Amino acid sequence: MLYKTILWFVILVNLTPLRAQQNETNFRVNFKVDESILDSEDFIVLDALISEAKLFTYYELTLTAHTDNDGSNSYNFMLSNKRAESVINYLQSNGLNPKVMDIAWYGEKMPEASNTSNEGKALNRRVEVNLRKYQLNGTSDLLKATGGDYAQQYNIDPSKDNTIVGKNGTRVFIPKNSILTSDGRVLGSEIVNITLEEFLNPNDAIFNQLSTLSNGKILESGGMFNLNASYNGQQLKIKQGESIQVEMPSLNLKNDMQIFVGEKNTQGITVWNPTAKPFGIKSNKKVDMPFVKIDTDYLKKLKQVINYEKMSAMESIYQLPKTKARPLAPKIPVLSKYPDALSFFSKTDRLFKSKAKRARILQKEHDRIDRRNEAKMARYQKSLEIYNTLVKSLSIDSMMFITGQDAFYDWLKTQKKLADKSILEYEKLGFNHAIDHLIDLSNANKLKENLTPAILVNNSSYTSDEHLNYLQLLEKQAFINQLIQTPFDGIVSKYSVQGRVNLDRYLEKESRINYYEVSNNKFTANFIKTQPHLVSMFNKANEELMDKRDKMGVADMNMVNTVYQASISNFGPINCDRFANTPQLVNVKINCEKEAQISFFIPSMNSYLYANKNGLTNQYEVNLPAGTAAIMVVVGLHNNSPVFEKHHYKITKNLSITAAPIPTTLKQIKQQVSLI
Repeated sequence: MLYKTILWFVILVNLTPLRAQQNETNFRVNFKVDESILDSEDFIVLDALISEAKLFTYYELTLTAHTDNDGSNSYNFMLSNKRAESVINYLQSNGLNPKVMDIAWYGEKMPEASNTSNEGKALNRRVEVNLRKYQLNGTSDLLKATGGDYAQQYNIDPSKDNTIVGKNGTRVFIPKNSILTSDGRVLGSEIVNITLEEFLNPNDAIFNQLSTLSNGKILESGGMFNLNASYNGQQLKIKQGESIQVEMPSLNLKNDMQIFVGEKNTQGITVWNPTAKPFGIKSNKKVDMPFVKIDTDYLKKLKQVINYEKMSAMESIYQLPKTKARPLAPKIPVLSKYPDALSFFSKTDRLFKSKAKRARILQKEHDRIDRRNEAKMARYQKSLEIYNTLVKSLSIDSMMFITGQDAFYDWLKTQKKLADKSILEYEKLGFNHAIDHLIDLSNANKLKENLTPAILVNNSSYTSDEHLNYLQLLEKQAFINQLIQTPFDGIVSKYSVQGRVNLDRYLEKESRINYYEVSNNKFTANFIKTQPHLVSMFNKANEELMDKRDKMGVADMNMVNTVYQASISNFGPINCDRFANTPQLVNVKINCEKEAQISFFIPSMNSYLYANKNGLTNQYEVNLPAGTAAIMVVVGLHNNSPVFEKHHYKITKNLSITAAPIPTTLKQIKQQVSLI
């Protein structure tokens, strides 16, 4: 009967969750017709951007470049690329970090104004830069900035019954006159602020530093939330003898769940204390929620034309240039000298041979020496000619080698441009799939969720083959960018096999940038910004949905057939858990050179556990259930920049891990965590 009471006495409240307070600024520079060179006014804008970015411990940039529609599509695409590079090079040369720049160029595809006038074209010849700034003083700041603000705020009249429904389906019924001030005063019709935070999956646990540990024992979680009430900044409490009714949806429905209340340990991690109060399973009658229709003809017109040839236009293998070893110069021969007449003849020869005969003998020796010296010089001249020929050839080979290096880097840049074009085509393909999915939902009367343009980003999808090709293309793009920044000697020693560089060589190994996922669709995210009619259509559809739900007496569509329900008598963090039936625990040691937070998600138990650091060493340790699969997540700050690592392990005895988190961005962390 409680559910009917809730519907009868519900006070409709607007769902107004607080979003993360992003400190961000937008900058833009405009270009003259057919130009990509920055002028003095542009330098003023970009210098302001640079100065502002350097005030913060960490920042990220999103840069998009555009043109008007003069000229061909392909020409404008390359022109927007040049404009992007002009801005990037200036920012980079003035100390900004290129690794935190998210860059895209679209040519004439995304006009800001109409191209029918010179004024409109001038506005479209632009590069836009969104600067997001963060003061990250520790891992907690990093996680909060990445996950966003979970707080959903509601204003209620405590003198009446109130029902609050969170965006993820948590339903809270607050009976009238059940909330007191800290000194025990019953509030009348004053406006009370209710804050609800929902933590229903591993992502939420990571971003909010929530464990599933109680007095050293592992818990199996059905979900968590945090509920608080305040009036004029004063924290309120629940009246003794009263209780607040909670219904919480969960994908992990188990018996014997109970209420645990949370507190933070010295690491800032929330751990849990048991209350022995039940968190029971309740079956609800399924509510057939209302649906809306949208303009599918308009959606069909948004679909993109896909150039499939661009998706396979790249080359993968390049034969590197070679150079010959420098030859050794021939040595100048040592020539034999004429003998001295006195030393050449013996004393006997001088006594018994006439002077004329001795002269003939000496001349004959001179002739023999001359012939031998002439032979030596002839051999030397021949060797010298061969040497000079080789040196001349080497000079030509060296020039060809240098030219060959330049040709290789030019080839890499060409492949990068082809990869960028191919990725854009795949993102258009994912966008088309999202449009088709939305059309199918509308035609099947299944559009029952709140609609935002982001649904097109989140539903950008691919077939398994398309998805694999897309991810491998992204990996290849990252590898090309790495090679472009590598000196040629390093490429020869590290990346060449039998004198060839193969861009596909690493694709069969574990993905090096697996934080990319189908949701990383930059084209869709930017395209929907140019479609105000799309936003308007979704807003009208949402208004229609809300009107239909209000008439049915339900404030939100997040209804599930089975939920957990409980009566709570205290505000604060609440966990729906039970003590896990764990196998033998093993102590796992982790070595990590960088300051970080190391945690493990155990999917089979829906548990989340954190490693403890051993004093001032680089050693961490945690007790984990033997024989289970676990996902290690390492998040931290190094030199004021985020570092991240995710790795799958099978927990075994004597498992020892070396964690090596790599530099990343907040966006990449969020994408990677979303895959858990």
